[in-house]
Amino acid sequence: MATGTATQQIKVSDALRVALDHFNNGKLDQAYRLCSQLLTQRPKHAGGTHLMGMIEHKAGQLERAVQRLRHSIQLYDKKPEWFFHLGMALRDSGQPAEAAKAFRRCIALAPRFAHAYYHLGVQLFAAGQFLPAIKALKKTLVLQPEHAEAMASLGGALTKAGQHEQAITLLKEAARRMPKSYNTHFWLGNAQWRAKHLEDAAISYAAAMKLDDSVAELHHNLGVVRREQGYLANAVTSLKKAAKLKPDYVNAHRSIAVVWKELGALDRALDSFERAQQLHPDDPDTIAAIAGTWILRGEYQRAWDMLTPLVDRNPPNVNVNVAYAGLSRRFRRRADAIHRLEHLLESGIYRSNTDALIHIHFSLANLLDDAKRFDDAFVQYVKANDLKKVARTYDHAQFETIFGANKQVFSERGLANLARADNDSQRPVFIVGMPRSGTSLVEQMLSSHPRVFGAGELGHITTFATAIANRRNTDERYPHVATQLTTTVLNQLADKYFGDLDARAPESATRVTDKMPTNFLYLGMVAMLFPKARIIHCVRDPPDTCLSCYFQNFTGRHEYAYDPATLGQFYGLYERYLEHWQQTLPNPFLTVKYEDLVADPEENARRLVRFCGLRWSKKCLAFHETQRDVITSSADQVRRPIYKTSIKRHRKYEKHVAPFRAALGLEEAPKPAAQGRTRKKKSTTVLGTRKRKATRKKSD
Repeated sequence: MATGTATQQIKVSDALRVALDHFNNGKLDQAYRLCSQLLTQRPKHAGGTHLMGMIEHKAGQLERAVQRLRHSIQLYDKKPEWFFHLGMALRDSGQPAEAAKAFRRCIALAPRFAHAYYHLGVQLFAAGQFLPAIKALKKTLVLQPEHAEAMASLGGALTKAGQHEQAITLLKEAARRMPKSYNTHFWLGNAQWRAKHLEDAAISYAAAMKLDDSVAELHHNLGVVRREQGYLANAVTSLKKAAKLKPDYVNAHRSIAVVWKELGALDRALDSFERAQQLHPDDPDTIAAIAGTWILRGEYQRAWDMLTPLVDRNPPNVNVNVAYAGLSRRFRRRADAIHRLEHLLESGIYRSNTDALIHIHFSLANLLDDAKRFDDAFVQYVKANDLKKVARTYDHAQFETIFGANKQVFSERGLANLARADNDSQRPVFIVGMPRSGTSLVEQMLSSHPRVFGAGELGHITTFATAIANRRNTDERYPHVATQLTTTVLNQLADKYFGDLDARAPESATRVTDKMPTNFLYLGMVAMLFPKARIIHCVRDPPDTCLSCYFQNFTGRHEYAYDPATLGQFYGLYERYLEHWQQTLPNPFLTVKYEDLVADPEENARRLVRFCGLRWSKKCLAFHETQRDVITSSADQVRRPIYKTSIKRHRKYEKHVAPFRAALGLEEAPKPAAQGRTRKKKSTTVLGTRKRKATRKKSD
């Protein structure tokens, strides 16, 4: 009897070994027959049961495979690879949470099982658990530093967690190792997009598209990048492709709507938003976006009627509550809006959503400011900015280096040796300065003239400056690469710019304004592209400017704006830029002070119109009556007549303004001695005396 049992065990062992060989060689039928015979003989044989589960998994019989693999582990639970196999079957059957449990059991038995960490990380990533995914994927790379798939997945998870630069480094290496991996190029594009390396993102998306151009999300993301670059026509093409590939893709329709809105085509924007709403009628983000479009139109009651039914929904939506808060003052519901935002913060619903918290803190701060609770408002502004600067590092040394390069490349001698585009168009008018310095008011005044079209903040010049290095196949970056540009290349870029102006502006507009404030960084490029273009420089009281920047929830790259010290550094750099440009650029140049514009609107409006080479129009003084879509943060202000509440605004925050003044290098100016009962003259001088050299102003 004992001899018979030993012979039977040998046969079972041999059968299992041969079946496993068949499985490994892809001979599933032979493996299946041997396993069936083995399990008929030994129904509770753990190894046979497990191998049968693996065979069923390979054959696509996922439900049976999962059941079989679970049963084998019930029979014997000491083999880590068995938990790994179960995890893979659960993954393929669409059970990521259960798969993660299996991979964790595998790791508990074998703490150095690299593939288990990798697949655990991938499952957590897919489930939106980005921080645990990052931890698991980092452990994979500790155990297997050359694991390219883990590099790519970690890069994707880091992007989702907002750690974009680290993600880019990993994904570039993964793309080098796996040039045919669609996901790697797609994730790299996502990281570059989020880090605002827009041209690099477009290149990565193009690489992904060569591997698979049937993915709607890819076309959508490329479209959004093209929009942020200012290539709005290209953006529409990509976004329409995304919607065609996936007609029920709500984000594609929303993004198309945003492009139409930026083109000033609010009717088309509303059509696209409403299409998104048809697909998802109760989506609060879409409804909030539609309401936001009506707000831009000045249709405040209509927007209010859309938002009020949504504010009591549970869970509360950030976009709805922020839009509601923005309108609350008009409808005497400010106290209610403050209460709602405070409740959102206290509830902890968005504790792990940094972007949502930033929106809430800024919105609450604006309401408290309006309620004249300035100390409470400042606390919220600080919280919002502290959250912003966590993932947005300002490198002032880099900006200083670039400024030095601009002075060298665009010196008077350097400019004389640089190529120029052939056009002599006077149509573009560039309005530049620090953000929050009055650029919107200047554009609104000018765009009220019958011969002027206000195009808003166009991103073309920044895009050109960052893209030309790629066009020239060189490692040099802007501004050094400007020395290599030919008239042919400059003509191509200028034609692209003119093409977009033509798409936006009517033929009757002989002047088109581009009010991207930070174009002051690229005025050398402007001079090369548009030798006859006019430049209007807007300047405002430095503490007011910096405080207003600190209070603004910027959507673009304004890393300097989230700390008083870096604001002061950047402001000083801006002053030196403008001093340099005014001394070297051949283009017509006019400096306008915000305080002067407010104190004497007509005289300064006349200066602006005269500078643009146009005849005076009284409509420029009735700018607040101009029916024009304004999509910047100043949309509400430009619909009101001139008001003076923004002048010396920093005095309301006297307790908190010292760090800003210190960063600006300001000291209080001594008060002049009384000179008898002379008539008081309106003062438009900037508060304080500069410790640094004052910027030279160029007359008109």
